[in-house]
Amino acid sequence: MKRMKKALAVLLTAALLFSLTALLPTGVSAAAQPKLTVKTQSNLFPAAEAGYYDLSSMEDENGDVFVTVEFKLAAEGKYLINLDLEGLLWDPDVLEWKEEYNMFGSGRNRRLDLFPFAAENNYGAGITNSFGDNNGGKVIGNFTSVMPAAYAYNEDGSAITLVRGVFKVLDREAGETTVTCAMKSLGLCDDTIRQPYTQYRPIVSGEVNNDDIALVTCSTVITPAAQQRVVPGDFDGDGELTINDITNLQRLLCGFSDVPFDIDDPDFIALADVNGDGKVNIKDVTELQRALAGFIEL
Repeated sequence: MKRMKKALAVLLTAALLFSLTALLPTGVSAAAQPKLTVKTQSNLFPAAEAGYYDLSSMEDENGDVFVTVEFKLAAEGKYLINLDLEGLLWDPDVLEWKEEYNMFGSGRNRRLDLFPFAAENNYGAGITNSFGDNNGGKVIGNFTSVMPAAYAYNEDGSAITLVRGVFKVLDREAGETTVTCAMKSLGLCDDTIRQPYTQYRPIVSGEVNNDDIALVTCSTVITPAAQQRVVPGDFDGDGELTINDITNLQRLLCGFSDVPFDIDDPDFIALADVNGDGKVNIKDVTELQRALAGFIEL
């Protein structure tokens, strides 16, 4: 009797799997896409991106969600003399930049933090033109150093934050948005020069990291970091739910001993109990099949 039940279970699950598989185009999987992916582009800094699945987990005490984009530079042995930011640009329907989000310090020392190395280290003067709170998605500015000039690196040789933007997320399900940092020029000079502001070499697009100024490196950081989503039913850990995951779960439930899963493992149960009833059974297989076919989203 038990053998008959097991055989019947195999036939039923195989039939259901076949019928759902027939609905799927080749290569389709149930890997969920991030609700929002923030990307960067620049003529000077490398591209970066961060994907967010659950922005509610990032809410502050007011229920708002913020992301910060930082463009960093490290040039050990160099002074940073000036820069000309042609524009920090974004989509104002997705992200909101306000001066109140981008300020540093308090009281009389409160200042715009668009150029953190200047604002936070009291180097030179950061002059910006923000044109209101959101300005249709653009803020421009420039920086000119006065003695003492700013080192283009931290004491430990690590990167300084050259340009920073803090943004409130307006559209949490935009799919994808891009923040652009367009640089006109960047002025550096050797830090052994007595009056560095009188002699400097402008650095323009395409010159960073070449042999002539090999000490200069650039990077881009988006915070919070990208979220790593746990995909229900992704037993092999490849980041997506596939037909192989469901087949192996069916085989496990039917008693096949060659399936590399432990049905008593809490991590496995957390992935397999997709209907939340505290059990792993054929109902979970059905839910995973429906998710793979696109009928539901887990």
